[in-house]
Amino acid sequence: MKISYLDITGEGNKFYNINGITYLFKTKWNKIGSFFTIEVYNKQGNQVFSNKIVYGLNMVDFICDITPFSITPLSVRILSGEFATQELMTITQDNLGGDIKLITELIQ
Repeated sequence: MKISYLDITGEGNKFYNINGITYLFKTKWNKIGSFFTIEVYNKQGNQVFSNKIVYGLNMVDFICDITPFSITPLSVRILSGEFATQELMTITQDNLGGDIKLITELIQ
């Protein structure tokens, strides 16, 4: 299995080139709700979108200017055949970038 993913490991800012366009990804931890959000900006500094990072949900499916690109948070352990549990599907500060990857391509 080949997995491509964004190397986001928690809060911070990183640049990625998607379909020939550079975007700034800002990842933030929401302490009150215990979840991550992601904000994406184009090179002009305009926000393209923001979204809560939710397990198994493609975060950019509806964004016109970076489709057909997708980013879906998934557990590598589950993809490798481990039984899916709520614990493995819960995104935390400890597992984003570890077991939970922001998958951009999955080829089996």
